[in-house]
Amino acid sequence: MNATLQNDTDSDDNGLMQVVSFALSDELFALPMTQVLEIMRYPEPVKVPLTPPSLLGLAGVRGSVSPIVDLRALLGMGQGVINEASRVLLLDMGQSVGMVVDRVDRVLTLERHQIESASDINSIDTELLTGVYRLEGDEKRLLQLLDLDALMAREFSADSESDLVGAMASIGTAANQAVASIDDNSELTQLVSIEVDGQEYAFRLNDVQEVLRYPDSISHTPKAPAHVIGLMTRRGKPFPLFSLRALLSLAPVEAVNEQVVVVLRRGQVRLALAVDQVKEVVRLEEKRLEPVPEVLARDPGMQDVAAICRLDEGRRLLSLLATDPLFSDAGALALEDPQTALQQRQEQDVMAHDVSDEQTDECQLVVFTLEEQQYGISIEQVQEITRLPERFYHVPKSPDFIEGMMNLRGTVLPVVDMRARFGLARIEHNERQRILVLNLNGVTTGFVVDTVSEVRRLQRHTIEAAPRLSAAQQKLLGEVVRTPDNQLVQLLNVDALMSHDEQQALVESAEAGEEIAATAS
Repeated sequence: MNATLQNDTDSDDNGLMQVVSFALSDELFALPMTQVLEIMRYPEPVKVPLTPPSLLGLAGVRGSVSPIVDLRALLGMGQGVINEASRVLLLDMGQSVGMVVDRVDRVLTLERHQIESASDINSIDTELLTGVYRLEGDEKRLLQLLDLDALMAREFSADSESDLVGAMASIGTAANQAVASIDDNSELTQLVSIEVDGQEYAFRLNDVQEVLRYPDSISHTPKAPAHVIGLMTRRGKPFPLFSLRALLSLAPVEAVNEQVVVVLRRGQVRLALAVDQVKEVVRLEEKRLEPVPEVLARDPGMQDVAAICRLDEGRRLLSLLATDPLFSDAGALALEDPQTALQQRQEQDVMAHDVSDEQTDECQLVVFTLEEQQYGISIEQVQEITRLPERFYHVPKSPDFIEGMMNLRGTVLPVVDMRARFGLARIEHNERQRILVLNLNGVTTGFVVDTVSEVRRLQRHTIEAAPRLSAAQQKLLGEVVRTPDNQLVQLLNVDALMSHDEQQALVESAEAGEEIAATAS
């Protein structure tokens, strides 16, 4: 959970390169800090059908929709175990992409001339590496520098779903239990160490929401308290930025881009603090945290310190900051929870629209579920919603994708299992399932879904494009809507549900069913 995020020019000075290192199983990897937008906790993503297994789904991240990828699976190292140590590196790849790693290790400044060829590496394909770096003090331990562009080009350049699935077919499913067993040790604690005014402080990892780059542009507020730097923009939304120096009563300095923003969380409140540097994540036994000695407590910079820890045989003093005074000093100006803020903004938008606006901008979705994921169809495309019949009857030689035929008020209706269309496992029919009767280019067809939950009214401008994860997904589920509680509803393009040949097969099966029904009567 550590990151010192600087500009490209800073990382290139004097032949140096700054990277964030992270663990995947027992191997250490790194990415340049210039590619990292944020480091954050694991969000629970919404699963998307018709996508490769390394794609864990979509998540609403700071006001935008981002794909979340299992980096272990992407590298063919087996699927990871999500636990308290897991982190997501939010990367800039034209759009934001989240990469899940086992844990973030630390921030390192590398000398470029010491980066060696990766030709002798056996852990992964060397074409996916830009080089390796021998760690100081342990030359046998190598830091592998990932070539993210090569990795993504190899796995996600295919245009068809089948090519993508084929490319990912070798991904293993064995889970790594080592990290989980370490982090389940209740005697260990993890601290995020930071630097302010030459002094090393720390926050508990559980109190840290994320780490951001220092903003290029800040709107300063007249007559604001000394600890308020101003307003910065994160994902298109403004929020206040505070100076940790000022909150600790330390001498002010001119703000520079080398600083970093650490976001703390407490319940529904987020507190964004500018610090000089984020150094690393320190793992230690809880008993090593000691009360502040009285002689140190007199120092103004130590008044907000909850405990101290002596590292490196006493040569290094780490001061654990108490978060209560920080949140108290920031008060009501602290950053509100993104989910609460989003809900309030959407409620305000609805209140602001008059009747004439609603007539032009409002639409309605029929929201249904498949395997606990929410999907939506424009109500204009749904002819009706009906229960499953007691049984379906089958037409000889009908395609496998047709569940069967049913009699809908004297009309033979072909029925398709929506789970099958999305590549999901079928389930036994039950009372909660419903049939959505849709018009597919003039062909009336029923689709079985797990449940129909509601008809939702929304403003059309709240619909946004979904990130492209595969050609099939983009065509069928190319748009999403974020609900007030920050859930994602994937919008279904009805016209893409069936191919032309499949629609013709539906027509032929329905006609054959009509003949069978007429003969039987």
